[in-house]
Amino acid sequence: MDKNPDEKSKVFESVLSVCKAAYYFKENTGEEPFKKEFDKESCVELHFYIPIIVIDGILVEVYLADNEIVIEEEKWLVLEYEYASKNYINAERETERTFFPIIVKKDNLDELLNLFKIWFNSAGDEFSKELIKIRNK
Repeated sequence: MDKNPDEKSKVFESVLSVCKAAYYFKENTGEEPFKKEFDKESCVELHFYIPIIVIDGILVEVYLADNEIVIEEEKWLVLEYEYASKNYINAERETERTFFPIIVKKDNLDELLNLFKIWFNSAGDEFSKELIKIRNK
């Protein structure tokens, strides 16, 4: 579906929505037992909240290189997005949160998810090794 030239872009709306949803899920879905002091004898769980936007279309990155505009088609892009809200006040009274949402082309979603799977498995192995070291002290 084509967007009317007078219509606002849905990109900002999508980035904001997916970041807020990830934050809400992190803060409100049974995480309370994991916010307490680390106990090396207890079960350890890792939770990752990664905001992802899937688009069905062309995704391009635009940047300056040697004062020239460069436009490159990409499979996915990782953004840095800062959002401030009085609803996100932490212990230090800060209200700003930094998110790193990913925008991925629909045709490349499986590839991205496979890379995450590889990374999660690798990270899990490393965390397990470190936990074993801590527990053996």
